[in-house]
Amino acid sequence: MNNSKFKIEEIEIREVREEDYEDMAKIFYESSLLHNKNDKTFKKPGNFKSYKEDVIASIQGYQVYTALYEKNVVGVVQFLERKIAESSEMTTRNPLTVKDIAIKKDFHKKGIGALLMNKVFEIAKEDKIDEVILNVWGFNEKALNFYKKLGFDIEYYALRREIK
Repeated sequence: MNNSKFKIEEIEIREVREEDYEDMAKIFYESSLLHNKNDKTFKKPGNFKSYKEDVIASIQGYQVYTALYEKNVVGVVQFLERKIAESSEMTTRNPLTVKDIAIKKDFHKKGIGALLMNKVFEIAKEDKIDEVILNVWGFNEKALNFYKKLGFDIEYYALRREIK
């Protein structure tokens, strides 16, 4: 797969299929290595075969869309619609929650993440969803900036202090 003549118009966005699982797992594996490198609370992924089985199990119950270039998966987004019941502190919310989005390293900064997120927004609108929410790790400034460009606002901070 040669991305030197890449054109965003050649990307196809569609629901994940069983034949995509191998490529999808490779992309999540690559992302997991990046997370482990930047935050040691992330376990370094073990052998790929068991990692792939874990990824396939983890997508059950989620909607998953892939970005394909030349029939190869180069990006994936995993999300879930869920209602958050009203409580004494919060009103009822009807968000679509993005669990994971990952783009093959060679295809970063080519617009694929935006295409996948636009698919998420399209589904949210069709399903009359109030909002799209997601989490970003503090070390991942590239992702944070990406989401800000898409119109996301920072809603809260989660802080951590190591005790030694």
